[in-house]
Amino acid sequence: TKPVGRPCGGTQASLDANEIETPISSSEMEILQTTTRGIPFRDPHHVWTHRQIIRDRENRVLAHKK
Repeated sequence: TKPVGRPCGGTQASLDANEIETPISSSEMEILQTTTRGIPFRDPHHVWTHRQIIRDRENRVLAHKK
């Protein structure tokens, strides 16, 4: 999103792509698909502690770098 009082924007998320007002640029999409920046923090069952969520992402980042 466009920044509001900050140097950088935020994140929009939706299950329906039609609800996103500003689509991701092709250059940003490439960065998200080819670097670890695109690896989200996840809690698939909404039961993990924040440390478990961070550990899971760290493991996925390491696997991505192999």
